[in-house]
Amino acid sequence: METKLITAEDYKALLCTLTRLESKLDRITPQLLDEVTFRPEEVCKMLDISPKTLQNYRDKKQISFSQVGPKIWFTALDVQTFLTHNKIQAKGLILQNEPNA
Repeated sequence: METKLITAEDYKALLCTLTRLESKLDRITPQLLDEVTFRPEEVCKMLDISPKTLQNYRDKKQISFSQVGPKIWFTALDVQTFLTHNKIQAKGLILQNEPNA
């Protein structure tokens, strides 16, 4: 492993650059996050499914996707919408803040 030393001035410049980058990232709106794209392999890993299962979801139009030639992408919104449409609500779930009497 190679070790390199930097001057205090270079270190301060690096911190300043990182602070500006962090500030810019904090200003990203949720709408822009919907522009984030995932490859099929990433979606399979997120949903813990096989590539064939994802292909079946696409074929049955259960999940939205974009395709240019052979390349396929999914947006974060595509994945979130898929999960929302397949959410099963629990029945009879009662939350109580009172202790049992």
